[in-house]
Amino acid sequence: MGLFSKRKPLKITEINKLIFCPYRNKEQILAVLEQAFDMESGGSGDQITLTNGDMFIAFTAASMDDENQSFARDQIEGAWNYFRQVETEHTEIRRNLLHHLRMCRGVVSIHAGYEGPYNPEKEEDILSQIYHGACALDGILTKGMDVLCDCKGNPIFDKHGNSNLSFYMPPRYPLPDEWKETAPPDELSRRERSMDALEEKHIYAPFFLPLLGANENTEGRSLEEIFKRAAALLAVSTYSEGRLGEKLTHEEATAFIKPIIEFFHAEDSFSPNEQEYLNNPHNTQEDQIQFVWQYEALWVMEWALGFHDELFWPDHICDASRTVKVIKNSLLSDAKMRDRKEILDMADLYYLLHWACVDARVAGIPAPLGMEEGVVMERRKALFWLSGCDDLCPWDDVDLST
Repeated sequence: MGLFSKRKPLKITEINKLIFCPYRNKEQILAVLEQAFDMESGGSGDQITLTNGDMFIAFTAASMDDENQSFARDQIEGAWNYFRQVETEHTEIRRNLLHHLRMCRGVVSIHAGYEGPYNPEKEEDILSQIYHGACALDGILTKGMDVLCDCKGNPIFDKHGNSNLSFYMPPRYPLPDEWKETAPPDELSRRERSMDALEEKHIYAPFFLPLLGANENTEGRSLEEIFKRAAALLAVSTYSEGRLGEKLTHEEATAFIKPIIEFFHAEDSFSPNEQEYLNNPHNTQEDQIQFVWQYEALWVMEWALGFHDELFWPDHICDASRTVKVIKNSLLSDAKMRDRKEILDMADLYYLLHWACVDARVAGIPAPLGMEEGVVMERRKALFWLSGCDDLCPWDDVDLST
């Protein structure tokens, strides 16, 4: 008789999942997990294991910034590309899920289980610990590889484009500590208000976008300066509309806007780019389209002068005929300048909205809540110029980078 008697092998019920998380290296990931589970440091490995009787959970960490980065990169980028291509009516949920995935640099492989056949109580105990770890990591969980869940196990989005959530938002991180030490308090509070406004609409923007660098107590544009800029925008936009829509010649369009220029004494109000455009009889249709967009900037000028109560949500272009009528029927004495603080708040908000539009375009997905990027960009330019956050720079030099 041999030393070992014949015995059936133990049956193990297994649970396998992945957590995608924003932490940049495996040491950070393991440190967060150890703190979450009140464990002493396990050293410099890449795994920690929890046990309770015949139950076990093994967390194995990997990161896109570690030496062996291919696993984490392949998993995160694979999930992003896979779910980006899924057709769905839940476009806002998918967009914010993709933002969360793009924040992620680390992957935690989870291998868990217990002895014996399926046991719902043991499964629930194990999953509750997995969810606890995922929440500590601000992570996204896989359910199979066809469904992504939040850190509480609620399905966010599946391969068929389905979601049971009314909305989904990535985690919002606080402004960096060094900003609190160096940035003026009004700039910090302004960014917090902008983030609150976006969160209310379930639109994501990253916390790390630079602050405007403009203090609400410093001087902005004068009322007369804004009115002259509005007159120039009116003339350029009307000229462009005449060339595009009415098929006017250069001479005809120039003659059409001459009374506007004379009425507002706008001869010296044009930027160098605008003046060059108006003087060129051979400008292209692309040029004309670019400058006709300035109706959107004109709407903002009218808002700043108190001729509009609000800036409507930028999912459609302004009513050009109404915009023209407002400024043509207004005098400088009718204007009531908005508070500089309100203009700066709006400038910061549109900076973040512009980032969201550009980011969506680069990713090949629709902009949030139907926003029209051209409207957002023109409004941002006008608001940056109005607020003087580019050191009161000329109109042509307003920085529109995101």
